[in-house]
Amino acid sequence: MGLNKDKTDEIKRDQPALSPLNAMKSGQEGTVKQVMGGMGFIKKLINIGIRTGSKIKVVNASGGPIIVSSEGTKSAIGKGAASRIFIEVYPAKNSEVNKL
Repeated sequence: MGLNKDKTDEIKRDQPALSPLNAMKSGQEGTVKQVMGGMGFIKKLINIGIRTGSKIKVVNASGGPIIVSSEGTKSAIGKGAASRIFIEVYPAKNSEVNKL
C-alpha cells in the first residue's frame, strides 16, 4: 500500500530544501545534511572538518574552488566535489522578508 499523492506532497513540504554546496553564493551559511560519495571522499571531508551536521559558511564562491569555513577552519573544495555535498541553507539575514 503506497502513499497517495496528497500525502507525498505533504511530506515533501515538511522537508527542508537542500542545495548542493556548489550552488551556494559567497556569504551564505547552512548545515551539511547529506554527502554523496564513497568512504574515501567522506574521510577527506571529515579531515577538513566537514561532516553531516556541520555548520558551514561559503567564504568565496567566485572563480576556482569554493572556499568554505567550518568549525573554525577554512578549506578549498573543488566544484565537482562541492556538487556532492548537500546543504540546508539558512535564510539570508538581510533579506527583504526579514525586514518586514
